[in-house]
Amino acid sequence: MEITQEMVDAAVKKAIEAGILPRRSCPEDIETNVEIMLQILEAAFEHLPFPLAAEPSVYRPSVMEHAH
Repeated sequence: MEITQEMVDAAVKKAIEAGILPRRSCPEDIETNVEIMLQILEAAFEHLPFPLAAEPSVYRPSVMEHAH
């Protein structure tokens, strides 16, 4: 599966919302953050079963996530 620019943008947006990446960054930091997020997405997609489009998500929230 090819990782699109839209996927990277959405991942960076979620990382900013979660407080993982800073809301305000200089252009060099933004470029670095995007590159890091691309590497994270590539690593995650390497371990997903295929085909992805027709299969339901296998993600199951942990008990700890429900406690918050």
